[in-house]
Amino acid sequence: MKNKIGNKVNISLVLIFFVAVVSCKKDEDVTLQFNQNLEYGTLTDIEGNVYKTIEIGTQTWMAENLRVTKQNDGSSSISFKWPLNDSIAFKNAYGAKYNWGSVNTGKLCPEGWHVPKDNEWTVLTNYLGGDSIAGGKLKEAGPKHWSSPNVGATNETGFTAMPSRDGDYPRMMGFMWSSSEFNSEYGWYRALDHNSAAVYRNFDFNKSRYYSVRCIKD
Repeated sequence: MKNKIGNKVNISLVLIFFVAVVSCKKDEDVTLQFNQNLEYGTLTDIEGNVYKTIEIGTQTWMAENLRVTKQNDGSSSISFKWPLNDSIAFKNAYGAKYNWGSVNTGKLCPEGWHVPKDNEWTVLTNYLGGDSIAGGKLKEAGPKHWSSPNVGATNETGFTAMPSRDGDYPRMMGFMWSSSEFNSEYGWYRALDHNSAAVYRNFDFNKSRYYSVRCIKD
């Protein structure tokens, strides 16, 4: 009888430890590391989600990924996904991911804001010294969310760019849509890499692919 009781206690302790580890992991994932030396604004979407905002040059950007699940007029006709299908663990840090069709509605961002055009991304990266170094100034610093070595990451802009949490390059690359088409089949986006300080401008032939969205003020 003692052995059975002892085994049950051991199993219980293992389960408690497992739950604690999972909980800590989720806690780590939901907390972003903003630049404490900068002053942020705030923005609230139609669902009550509150975001930090930051001025960079002549532009004002959201400093977090969008996590709304319906259009800014209250309708719900957008297509989105949560990282690893887990909104509880990953919503606050990584936001939702959207396909280009949702971006193209023009109603994804809060009123007075919009998904950046391709040339607005270019204005940002040019202001930061060009594509070859702008990524480091945009990425959240350190290896908390980005895989090591997270090259050049200073987050000196306060933009706090995040990697994807799932997909082909989890924690290694981050992808953000623009609202501009290359042509009827391709949409422009920006990508960041844990192994580079650059920002990569590219277009995706698959508009149904799900990427993060940052909004910029009108």
